[in-house]
Amino acid sequence: MLTFRAGAASTSSGAAGKMADHLMTMTLPGFEQDMATYYQRGMTAEGGLWQPGTEAAEDNAAATATDAARPGTIPEPRRDMHPAVAAALGIDTSRPLTRDEIAELLAGNRADGEKIAGKQYQRAVTPLAEVFGLDPMRLPTRAELENLLAGKRADGSDLPAAPVEAPPSTRAQDAAPAVPEADETEDRDAALAAEAAALGELGHAPDGPPPWPDDFAPPPMEEAGGDDRDAALAADWQADVARGGEPAVPPRGPAAEERPAEPRAIDVAAALDAAGVPYRTSGGRLRLQATWRGVDSWTVSVNATTGQWTDFAASEGGRFESLVRRLGVKAEAVELDPEAAKAARAAEVRRNAFRKSIAGKLWDEAIPGAGELREPNLRGSVGQKLRQRAAHEARVEEAEGMRASARAYLNGRGLDADWLMSHVRLVRPHPNYDSAEVAAGAAVVMLTPMFGQDEDGRVRLTGVQRTYLTEGGAKIGRRMLGASGAWLLHPPAGAAVPIGGHDQARVAGEGFETVASVVQATRQAGVVGYDAGGLVAWAGQFTGSTPVALLADRDNARRHNGRDVGEAGQKAAAKAAALIEANGGEVVYLEPPADVAGGAKGADWADALRAGGAAGLRQALAAAEASSAADRARIEAKLAPASPSAAPDGPPAQVADQNQPAPHPELVRLYKALGAKDGNGLSETERANILDGKRADGAALDAADWRNAVNRSKTPIGYVDFTFSADKTISLAWAFAPTEAERNQLAQAHKDAVAATMAEIEQVIGQARKGKGGKEATEQGRIGWITFDHYTARPTLEIARETADGRTETEIVSVKVAGDPQLHTHVAVPNVIVTESGRVVSLNTLQMHGRIHEWGAIYQAHLAQNLRRAGASIELDRTTGAARLSAVPEEIRAAFSKRTRDALSDAKAYAASVGAEWDRMTGDERIKLLKGGAFASRSAKADDMSDFASWRRQAEERGYQHKSVLQDAAPAENLTEAARLDRAYEAAARVLGEQFARRAVIKDEDERVAAARGLVAAGIKDGGDVDRVIARLRARGVVETGGAGGNGEPARTQIIAVETVRDDPDNPDVKITTTRLTTRAHVEQESALVELAAQAGQDRRGTLNPAQVKRGIAASGLSFTGEHGVAQRRMIDHLGMSGRFAVGIGAAGAGKTTLLKPLVAAWRDQGADIHGISLGWRQARELREAGLNTEAETGGRDTIAAVSVFINRVESGRLDLSNRSVVVIDELGTIGTRQMLDLLRLQERHGFRMVAIGDPKQCQSIEAGQVIGLLEKGLGEVPSIESSVRQTNERAREIAGLLRKGGAEAVGKALDMKRQDGTAEIVAGGPSEVIARAAALWDERRKANADRPRFTLSISTPTNQDARAIGEAIRQRLLASGELGQSRMTLAAVDKNTGEHYAMPIATREKIRLFARTNAAMLDGGKGAIGDNGSILEITSIRDEGLVLRNDHGREGFVKWDTLADKETGRMRLAYGYAMTTNTAQGITTTEHIFVTPGGSQTTDGFKTYVSGSRHRERDYWLTSEGAERQEIAGRRPLGDPRPIREHDIWTNWTRNIARQPEKTNALDLVKIGEEARRNAARAFLKGLAADEKREAAGLPSDLSQRFARTQARAGAQGSLTETMARAAEDKGQALARIERAAPAVRAAVAAGWERARPLIEAARRSARARLQSALEGHRRQAQRQAEAHTDEQESRKRGRGR
Repeated sequence: MLTFRAGAASTSSGAAGKMADHLMTMTLPGFEQDMATYYQRGMTAEGGLWQPGTEAAEDNAAATATDAARPGTIPEPRRDMHPAVAAALGIDTSRPLTRDEIAELLAGNRADGEKIAGKQYQRAVTPLAEVFGLDPMRLPTRAELENLLAGKRADGSDLPAAPVEAPPSTRAQDAAPAVPEADETEDRDAALAAEAAALGELGHAPDGPPPWPDDFAPPPMEEAGGDDRDAALAADWQADVARGGEPAVPPRGPAAEERPAEPRAIDVAAALDAAGVPYRTSGGRLRLQATWRGVDSWTVSVNATTGQWTDFAASEGGRFESLVRRLGVKAEAVELDPEAAKAARAAEVRRNAFRKSIAGKLWDEAIPGAGELREPNLRGSVGQKLRQRAAHEARVEEAEGMRASARAYLNGRGLDADWLMSHVRLVRPHPNYDSAEVAAGAAVVMLTPMFGQDEDGRVRLTGVQRTYLTEGGAKIGRRMLGASGAWLLHPPAGAAVPIGGHDQARVAGEGFETVASVVQATRQAGVVGYDAGGLVAWAGQFTGSTPVALLADRDNARRHNGRDVGEAGQKAAAKAAALIEANGGEVVYLEPPADVAGGAKGADWADALRAGGAAGLRQALAAAEASSAADRARIEAKLAPASPSAAPDGPPAQVADQNQPAPHPELVRLYKALGAKDGNGLSETERANILDGKRADGAALDAADWRNAVNRSKTPIGYVDFTFSADKTISLAWAFAPTEAERNQLAQAHKDAVAATMAEIEQVIGQARKGKGGKEATEQGRIGWITFDHYTARPTLEIARETADGRTETEIVSVKVAGDPQLHTHVAVPNVIVTESGRVVSLNTLQMHGRIHEWGAIYQAHLAQNLRRAGASIELDRTTGAARLSAVPEEIRAAFSKRTRDALSDAKAYAASVGAEWDRMTGDERIKLLKGGAFASRSAKADDMSDFASWRRQAEERGYQHKSVLQDAAPAENLTEAARLDRAYEAAARVLGEQFARRAVIKDEDERVAAARGLVAAGIKDGGDVDRVIARLRARGVVETGGAGGNGEPARTQIIAVETVRDDPDNPDVKITTTRLTTRAHVEQESALVELAAQAGQDRRGTLNPAQVKRGIAASGLSFTGEHGVAQRRMIDHLGMSGRFAVGIGAAGAGKTTLLKPLVAAWRDQGADIHGISLGWRQARELREAGLNTEAETGGRDTIAAVSVFINRVESGRLDLSNRSVVVIDELGTIGTRQMLDLLRLQERHGFRMVAIGDPKQCQSIEAGQVIGLLEKGLGEVPSIESSVRQTNERAREIAGLLRKGGAEAVGKALDMKRQDGTAEIVAGGPSEVIARAAALWDERRKANADRPRFTLSISTPTNQDARAIGEAIRQRLLASGELGQSRMTLAAVDKNTGEHYAMPIATREKIRLFARTNAAMLDGGKGAIGDNGSILEITSIRDEGLVLRNDHGREGFVKWDTLADKETGRMRLAYGYAMTTNTAQGITTTEHIFVTPGGSQTTDGFKTYVSGSRHRERDYWLTSEGAERQEIAGRRPLGDPRPIREHDIWTNWTRNIARQPEKTNALDLVKIGEEARRNAARAFLKGLAADEKREAAGLPSDLSQRFARTQARAGAQGSLTETMARAAEDKGQALARIERAAPAVRAAVAAGWERARPLIEAARRSARARLQSALEGHRRQAQRQAEAHTDEQESRKRGRGR
C-alpha cells in the first residue's frame, strides 16, 4: 500500500529533527545495523562513488560494542539524483547524509541549513486565538473586547511580534535569479525600478569592482570614453538651461553648507532578525516586502546602517521607527559603536561608488542605438590587423542585429524608433549574471540612462535601466543597475502641441514608455523618473518655472487588510504635483481616461499610444485635461490626512506615521473576523457594536463563525513523505526467511518496486507550473528524495491524563513492545523542483489528487513482478489490491495483522512484564512507563532481536512452520505483451465490476486503480501499462456483477465516460476537468426502472377511493389533526389513491408506521392480501406495528420478509401474488436499483399494487443506485413529511431537523446545541475509554429511570466490533451488580462481516444478538422464526443441545447449536445484544438513545448520524474518542505541524465528519450531464462554422483548416513532452527507451486520428454550410417580403392621408 503525508517546514531542532530521529532509528534490525556499519567503515568515497577502502574494516564486534556506535537506518539519497537538484539541496552524493542534514532537509532548508536559493517560501498563519489569547469555545467578554480594540491581547498584555518566516539568503555563489515574467504594460513594480544589487550579481567586492570574466570582454568604444561621457552630460545639461528650461536632474544632496550632521548608525539587520522580519541583502541596503500593502515583491529599500527606508512602488518612506510600525512588529534600533558606524559609512560610500561605476562601465561599453561604429585604429602585424578588421565587421553585423531587435520592440510599442534609437544603447545579456533572462529567451539588452548630480553639482550617470528583449523584439523583463536617477528625454523635431493651455511644458512620469509616448505625440520634452519614488523625489527638488504635466499611471484600486493600497501611480503623481506647487511651480495632473484600455495592473499613457496612435493619445490628453481637477481631487481625498507637501523622508511624513500608525497585521485580521468593513480601522459605530457583543456591522456574532475565524491557520510544507508498504505475507516471509540471501531478495524486490514507482511519481509532481494556477502550462523538472527502510509497525495507544489546571487531555504514545513485522519504506521528498531553465519551485502536489491509490497499485504491480522473477508465487488480493504470497496462510497473515489493533492488551502485557499493574496506574504513570522506565535502558539491538524472538514464538504457538517462498516455485510465464495486458484486463474488469455493483457512477481514478490492480495479477512493464489496460476496459467493457453471458462467461457491459469542465474556485482562469464513469447496464437498468415506475404510477386500477380511506382511518382509531397530522393525511391520500405504485418520503419520526395503519385497514377491507418487505428482516418486522403480521389474520402464513427473500419466494412460485395483492416497502432508501427493478418487473408480471415509503437522508443502499431519485423521474415529485413527532420537545426536534438538512452550517449548529446541553461528550482517551464511558452512561440512565416501567434505552455504534466491545463492557457491569448470573458457558463465536473470532461467555438472562433469521421450536408447541438478523433476544435457559431464547413478544423457543453455528467455521454467529449497529438501529424508537463512536467520528457520516441521532423520544447522548479525533486531525495536517490541537479543533472535526452526506449518483444523471456537454460542443461547432461563413462573405479566406491544424499541432506536442521526459529520465536506460518507443506511436495515432476525422469534419462543415446558407437565404427572402409589405403599407397610408 502507499500512504502520503506532507511534512511541515518546521525548525531542524523541532518537529523536523524528531522526524529525522524516527526515520533513522525507529525499526532497523540490529544485525542489519551491524552489517551497514561494518561495510561503511571499510568504504571510501572516490569520484563521487562509494568504493572499497584500502584500510581493513573494523571488527564487527568492536564496531557494535555500544548502542552509540550503531547508526540506525541508513538514509539513502536518490541514486540518480540530478546534479542541479543535489546542488540546490546542498546534498553531497558522495557520502551518506547525517542526521542533522536530514533534519534540515525536512525543515525545508538545504542540507547545510541555508535557505534554498531561488525558492519562494510560504508564510505560516497563526490562529488569532493563539495570537490574542482567546478562548475559541466561547464568545469574548466585554472586558476582553475592550482589550482587543485597544490593540492588546484578551488579558490586556501586549501583542507579540507578527510571526513571519526567516528570510532566504541571497548569496551570489548559490543564488539563482528568478526568471522575470514578460509584461506587456509599462513596468511600475518597484522590484524592477529600485536599484539593482550589483554586489549580488558580480560577487562580494566591498572595496571595488571585481575583475570582469574573460567571457565578457566587449571591444573598447573609443567614441564614448568615461571622461567624455561626464563632459557630454554636463554640456547637455547646460544647453537645456540655455534653451530656457531647468535642469532635468536635480541635485541629490544639499549644498555643502547645508549638509546635516552625520546620521545615526544602527544595526538594522539585527533588529529585523530579532523581530523575525524576512529581508534580502543588497550591498549596504536591505530589501523588504511591503506586507502592509499585501504585495510579495521586494519593493522596500532600507539603508542597513541608518534605517532610512523607501517604498519605490508607493513613493513612501521615513525613519526606521515608521517602518517598524507599518510592519506591525517590535524591533528596537540598537546603535552601532562609533568605530563600527564609521566603517559602515565608509563601506556604504564604496558600495555606492562601485554600483555607479558598474553601471557606467556597462553604458560605456554598450553599442549606440544609432550611427555608424567608428573603425578601430589598426595596429600590429598584418595578421593582427586582419583579425581586428574582422572583429570590427562582426561587431557591426552584431550591432545591426541588436538594433533590429530594439527597433522591432519600439515599433511594436507604437514608438518612433528612428527618434529613440539615438537615445539608447545595446548590449548582449551576460550568460551568468543574466542567466534567468537568457533562459527566458533574452538575446538583447536595451539600456536607458539615469542621471543625477553629485554633492558638488556635477552631472553624473548614476545608473541604467536594462530592458531584456528577444531576437524578435519581445520584452522579457526589466532590471535596474546602479543608483536611481532621472532622464530628460528631448522630443523629436516638430511643432510642440500645447498641454494644459501651455505652449511649452515639461511632461514627467514614471516609466520610459509612458513619457516617450507623450513626448512623441506632443513634441514636449519629458522627464523619466523610472518609478513612483523617483518621480516624487524629482518633483521634491524641482524649482523651475516651466509648467509640468504630470503623467499619472492609472493603477487599479485595491485593498489589503482593509487598507487602500491601490492606485499607486495616481497617488505618486498627486504627491509630485503637491511638491512642485509647494516650491512655486505650476502643474497639470493628467490621468488616462477610463476608455484607455490597459493590462492587469491598470493603464498608462503608453497604452493610449498603442491603442489610438498619436492622434488618439492627443484626444486622451484633451479628455484628461478636462477632468484634471476632479481626478486629482479624488486622489488627494484618498491621501488625506497625510501631508502632501513633504518629501517621503521629510519630517511631516514621520509625523503622519506617528499620528496614524499602521495597525498590527493580526489586528487587521481580527477586525475582519469581527465583521469590520475596513480592517485598517473601526468607525465609532463599529466599535460600539463590537463592545455590545455584536459584529461590527450590527449583526449577531455567531459562536460557530467566531470559532472558525479565530482558529484559521496555515502551515508551510517542507517535504512530502510517501510510505510504501508490502503486504503482510511478504513482511512475514522476510522476517521468517530461512536464509539471509532470501531475506535480501525479498527486501530488494521491495526497494526496486519503490524506485520504479517514484520514477512514475516524479513525472507528475515534478511538473513545474507556469503562471497563476498553472494556466501557462507546465515545465518538466527534476526532484530528489531520500529513502528510509523500516521493518516493524508498532501499536499506539491513546492515554487520558489530567493536566495541572485540572483538565483532562489525551496523549498518543507508542507501545514499546514487539510490533508486527512490516516491510515498508519512507521516501522523503523535499518540496523542491529544479527545472531545466533553472527555476526552483515547489512540488506540484495539486496533480496528486486521486493518484495515490493508483501509484500504490503500481508499486504492488512492480513488487509482484520482481517477486515472480525471483521465483515466488504471487496473487492479487481482491479485497486490498495488494500483491500477496500464496505460500503464507491467511490465518497467519490475519494473526500478525491484528496485533497492531490490540494496543491496550500489548500495553497491559508490557506493564505486567515489568511488575506493574496497568489498571491501577494513573495516566501520567502509564505514559511514563511506555516512554521510559525499564524499557528505556534496553538497547536497540535487544529490542530488535526481541521482535524476531516474539514473532517466532507467535508463529510456533499457531503451529506455523515457515518454509522458503522461493523454493520449488514454477518459473514465471513468458507471456507476450498482448497476452499479459489481456490478463491484466480480465482481472481489472472484475475489480471494476465489483465497484460498479456498489456504485452506479465512479471516478476515473477508480478505473485507473482497477487497471493497476490488474497489472498486479498479470505483470507490469511501466506506468504506461495503466493506460493500455484502460484502453481495453473502454473497448471491451467490465464484468457485470450478477449478469450472465454466453458460454457460462460473465456478462460484460460497456463503460460510458463523461467529462465535465468547471472553473477552479481559487483561480477563475484555470479549468478543472473531471471524468466520471458509468456503464450501459446501469443506464439500461435505471431507464427500465423509470419507465416501469411511470407506467405503474399512471395505472389507477384498484386504487382506494376517498370513502374507503375515510373508513380505514375510522377503523384505525387515529385522528390526524394539527399541522403534522394534516401532512400525514395528505400522505395517506397519496399512497392510497394514486396509481398502482405510490411512493412517499418521511423524515425519521414522521410517523410512517402510523399513517400506514388506515391504509392497511382499507386494503384489508377490500380483501387484499398485504405483504411487508424491507431490506433487512428486522426493519421488515417493524411493519407489524402498522397492522401487518405473520399469525392471526393470515392463517400462519408469513407475509413479512426481507426484500431478497420476498423476490426469491415470488420467482420460485412459493408466493402467489395477484392484482388483489398489496406490497408495502419500508426503508425504501436502503434498496438498490437492481432490487427495485426486480420488484417492478414482478409487479408488471403479477399486477400487484406497491406502496413504498422511506427517507433518502438515512442509511443509503449497499448496492448501486439512489432509488428515490430515480423514482422521482418516473413518478414526478414525491410528497414528503419533513416534520417529526418522535421527539417530545421542540429543541430535540430542531436538532434532528438540522441533522437531516445536512451541511457544515446546520450540523455544526446541531452539535453546538448538544454541546451546550451536555449531551455531546468528547471522552478523553482512546476506544477503550469511550467504551467504558458508554457502559457507565448506560448504567446511569437505566438506574435514573428505574421507576419508569415503559422507559427504554438503546445504544448504537458504527460497527459490529464496536457493538460487541460495548456489550462486553455493559455485561461486566451487570455481572458486578449481580443482575446477571455467573457465566455458564463460553462460546466460540465469529463475526461474519470481519471474519474475527472471539470468545463469548454467556449466562442466563443474557441479551444476545442474532446475525441471521433463526428458527426455533416454540415452547408453546409451534415452530417458526424466533428472530431475524439484528434481533435482540434473552437467554432464559442454557442446555447441552442449545439455548432457550425469548423474543421481544415474550415467545420462547429452543434453538439448537447447529442452527446458530456458522456453516464454514462451526463457530456461533452471536454477539451480546446490549448495543447495535446504526444500520440495525434504523427503524427503532426508544425513550433515550446513546450514539457511540469509539473509533472517532470518522467512522460515521451524516446519514448514519441522522439515523442514530433520531432514535430517541426524550433525549440522546453522543460520545466520541478524543484520541481518535486527535489522530485524525494530526493525520490531515502536515507531519510535524507545530499548531496545537485544541478543543475547538476536535469539535470542528466532529462537525466535519458528520456533515458529510455521501449520496450516490445515478447513471441517468451522469448521462444527462454528458448530453448537455455534447450539445454545448455542437453549438460551439456550429458557431465556429457561422463565423467561417461570415469570413467568406466578407471576402476573407476560411481559417477553419488552420484552426484544426492548430489543434493537431497541440496534440502533436506529445513529441516534445516525450523529449522532456527522456531528459528527466537520463541514466534510466530502460525508461528512456520506453519513452522513445512511445513517442512515434503517439504521433502516428494523432496523425491517423486527424486523417480519419478530416472527411467527417469536412462533410459536417459542408452540411452545416448548406444549412446555414439555406437559412440565410430564407431569412433574406422573408426580410425582403417584409420590406415590400412595409413599403406597400406606407404607400397605402399616404394615399389614405391624401384622400
